[in-house]
Amino acid sequence: MSDTYKDRVGREVKVGDVVAYATTEGRRPRLRIGKVTFIERREEVFAIRVRGVDEEPWDSDEPRLNKSVANLHDPDRTLKLDTVPEPHARLLEGVK
Repeated sequence: MSDTYKDRVGREVKVGDVVAYATTEGRRPRLRIGKVTFIERREEVFAIRVRGVDEEPWDSDEPRLNKSVANLHDPDRTLKLDTVPEPHARLLEGVK
């Protein structure tokens, strides 16, 4: 079990860090920003949970917290962020 991993550029990521991660919406590739809530490594397979922000919800002009968590398995598809945009920081503030 591990509570850290290395992102695409080799930076250490831990629970509570904010990352950008690759996802898709329909057929469209997207980058989403979210907070890491869980990390586990079993042999060479990672289980990483991220609570993300939906920047373009279909029924609103305002970004909002996703209702569900993203389950990521490839740390290579994340980048740790040092600077987080204000709307995202505000929404992710209470995420544990």
